[in-house]
Amino acid sequence: MKVKNTLAIGGISMLLLLSLVIPSYTQAKPNDYVVGDEAITFLKEHNVDLTPFVKTTNLKNDSIYSEEDASESISKSALYNEEVLFLKKQAAVYQFTDEQIQNYVKGVVETTPILVHGKNASNQYSTMSTPYSSRIGDDGIGYEVVSSSAGFNAESAFLTIPSASIASSTSGYLFYSVSSPITNFIIDVGLWYGAGGATGNIVGWRGVYNSSTLGQHAVPSDGSTISALTPGKQVYMISQIREDGFLETKVLDASNFSISYLNFIYYVGDQNVWQTNGVFDRQITLCQNDAVFTNGSYLHNAKFS
Repeated sequence: MKVKNTLAIGGISMLLLLSLVIPSYTQAKPNDYVVGDEAITFLKEHNVDLTPFVKTTNLKNDSIYSEEDASESISKSALYNEEVLFLKKQAAVYQFTDEQIQNYVKGVVETTPILVHGKNASNQYSTMSTPYSSRIGDDGIGYEVVSSSAGFNAESAFLTIPSASIASSTSGYLFYSVSSPITNFIIDVGLWYGAGGATGNIVGWRGVYNSSTLGQHAVPSDGSTISALTPGKQVYMISQIREDGFLETKVLDASNFSISYLNFIYYVGDQNVWQTNGVFDRQITLCQNDAVFTNGSYLHNAKFS
């Protein structure tokens, strides 16, 4: 699903059987919430507990600090209104059930995004680099599953994790490329299968961003793998350009949206990438540092839907 200024039409999601969340409503007035009236109305329509959105609930532990600069932070609760309004659009396209919406909101509230690149950061920052993780100039072999036109601010899709095997200096990627027609900047955000971690040789799926200014980095920065991402596993991957110029990327469990495998934020406003001019591409790609693809590496049965 791509979101422009009106609701995008996309495929219908699978029926997900999720545990029922029993709602409880606070007696707060509309101006006592950290989200707007439209968001509150949507949440009430789907029996979502409003307690986490009351202003007094969000006074403690609300700051998300940058990995690059501990003096820079953003407010987690300030993210909520756009999160809920974007969920409203997704729910209309994919016909989400109340249980799915409740679990999605539960994940939003209980998961703190990683701020990997903030407004005040230098483009010289680096957290991780291995000889096996850099995408080469011709992007290796692979295929672009869906390409958008300019003017979109978000992308979402269900994604099937492939079976994978890689040889030396080879990596596999499942990601969204985000760019703008008015800048040379481009960033890939999503999942990477390759060698990394503390020793540089731990193979598995992990979060990743790869920007034209900062290069490739694992998320989190320790390069830890996501053990739940096994062949055939279905996830729901979302990337959204926010009004404030931050790009937020999530990977959720497709059978329970409250389970978040990846959630990070990267500031793209300084690169002139905004809601009004974003370009999103979905890609499944296999890359090799020397463009040698006779080493037996493969990604089998990856699928965006």
